Amino acid sequence: MHAIRHIRSLLSVDLANTLACSLILSRIDYCNALLYHAPQYTLSKLQRVQNCAARAVMECGGRTHAKPLLRQLHWLPVEFRIQHKVATMTFKSITATAPEYITELIHLRAVNRTLRSSCAPLLVLPNVRTEFAKRSFFYAAPAVWNSLPADIRCTNDFKTFRSKLKTFLFDAAFTELWPDVASASESLGLPSENGAIQVEYCIVLYCIVLYCIVLYRIVLYCIVFYCITVGAIGRPSTASY
Repeated sequence: MHAIRHIRSLLSVDLANTLACSLILSRIDYCNALLYHAPQYTLSKLQRVQNCAARAVMECGGRTHAKPLLRQLHWLPVEFRIQHKVATMTFKSITATAPEYITELIHLRAVNRTLRSSCAPLLVLPNVRTEFAKRSFFYAAPAVWNSLPADIRCTNDFKTFRSKLKTFLFDAAFTELWPDVASASESLGLPSENGAIQVEYCIVLYCIVLYCIVLYRIVLYCIVFYCITVGAIGRPSTASY
């Protein structure tokens, strides 16, 4: 990451993005399916690394909010990258393109009658007693797969499945982005690129809100100080002469 920062001024955004994906994100994604349902403090360490990589690619300071940068780079946060990996492995297991020792861990839910959703298979979610057991692929695969929309579960082509899955997880990851990146670009009339606000405008908007909050507190403190001062002056003295 330090090497990318040193040569960042010589690279374009696309080339810097490619380097970050190949050198940094590839290591974050390595065996990340094992981190499903891991404690938040474990995921936050990897998330900080990804945030630093996004700031390095976009040439932003360390205090820059990272979520708009991730959206502009079209990077999924760490938690959603884990779900993407689990869902991809589950798709391969259902289509019998995964190794047998993985395929035999999941079981399709039996359907007693034909429904319109029969083409979107669901998996049997096992009952586990401990939180640690929920981190196993035996539990993670049905939990993630059953949470996907039916149109994604009905997909048979692997490339189409990955494309729809990335779009679904991307929308889920950035729906609560402050305030909402898609709606903010339309309501405020700010220029957007591929449906995302430019990082510069998001930073300016954040600074304006922060300035308003600080100004409000200063005015409030001045009013309180004025009231206390006037009350102390107008109060009759009780001292005896």
